[in-house]
Amino acid sequence: MNSSKSLLAEALNGMGIDSTNPPSTKEKIETSSHQESLVEIKLEQIAIAPQVRKRIADVNDLVESIGKKGLNQKCVVRHFLNDDEKARLTKLYPKAKYVLVVGHRRMTALNILGKKSESFLLKPKGYYTDIWQVLEDQLDENENRENMSIYDHANSMFLAHQSKPEATFEEIGAAFKYSKTVVSKYIRIATYIHEEAEKTLSSWGVTSVNSLYHIAKFIKDGLDWQSLLKQYAVDKDGNFDPSKITDKLVTQIKDDIENPKPEPTEVPPVEAAVDIDPLIVNGVQDQQPTDQAPVNTIPASSDPVEEVEKQDTSTSRGEPSTTNVPASANPVSQPATNAKAEPSDNTKSEPVETHKTEPTTAQPVIASNKADFLKGIAFVLGQDPDCDAKAIANILNNGESGFELDAHCQSIYDELIQLVK
Repeated sequence: MNSSKSLLAEALNGMGIDSTNPPSTKEKIETSSHQESLVEIKLEQIAIAPQVRKRIADVNDLVESIGKKGLNQKCVVRHFLNDDEKARLTKLYPKAKYVLVVGHRRMTALNILGKKSESFLLKPKGYYTDIWQVLEDQLDENENRENMSIYDHANSMFLAHQSKPEATFEEIGAAFKYSKTVVSKYIRIATYIHEEAEKTLSSWGVTSVNSLYHIAKFIKDGLDWQSLLKQYAVDKDGNFDPSKITDKLVTQIKDDIENPKPEPTEVPPVEAAVDIDPLIVNGVQDQQPTDQAPVNTIPASSDPVEEVEKQDTSTSRGEPSTTNVPASANPVSQPATNAKAEPSDNTKSEPVETHKTEPTTAQPVIASNKADFLKGIAFVLGQDPDCDAKAIANILNNGESGFELDAHCQSIYDELIQLVK
């Protein structure tokens, strides 16, 4: 056996290999630059660059497993991409010679266990030429091992965008197998939904990319996004219900903000109807000063006007209608008189002398067309339209009629007396 070993040693020496001092595994790995190698590295020599996972999940179970069985899968490390990266990372990790690619949770567990060194898979120099390739491997490894959250995907796109700000969303999407729309949504989420907001939304169960995208816009615009969601997401009793926060609800909030409904305008109150003074009727004219303010018309009241319009079937469109003044506290409307009436027997052609009173406005004067005027008065009094002036005067003069004559009605009465005479 010894002679065999001696012969093997002689043969190796003849090939130029010192069999008494073979190279260490570490030396073999470090001199190799074309293949992945397993190397024992001190943990303090590994820098941790930003990872696609924003936070490390609970590692207690992992610590226990590694403590009993060791690592089932090795962590992966790489060389520095360039001098700029080396200068940046060595400020945080002064002894760093390598950079972690995947295995952040395992590295954390090793540190908790107090490990000083561990075997790592080292990627050869030149394997990675830019950070996008590193992020792509991190995404693949993490997605295969454990489901990533929306925030992790968003963080990966954010890191990619930061590494190449000149790259378009379409270029980023092509590199990471996302659409440019998804890239834009992820980047907005990562930019504006920070840790506290993320914790709140996660506790509410908001996991939709579209919802988080719009909420990120609320945060960007400086809105009180929590109050908005609590105002809209309510149950039938008006209490906040996080389960109501759906894509449809958040989209509704966005639309209400971007296209607010106009505030209801206040309708100015309708001024109370004022009595017409003086009475304007076909056959009756008012003699007013030219500088007197125009007279308001009486607005239509429901029942009386409707009844008048139903009864007066002779009214035509476009022709002036008669207007009257209420005789007392119970107003009634004058029927519209359009067609000119034939002169009746009690019509006089000479002007009627106007009774002088002291009203506050000009007094009505009965003109030549007295028949229409009398018919109107008869209608107001509920009499036969063909009754004569004397009958009307007797009704007005009857103390039991219930009419209380104001100054204007008194003037009308006085002129009716003139007609009777």
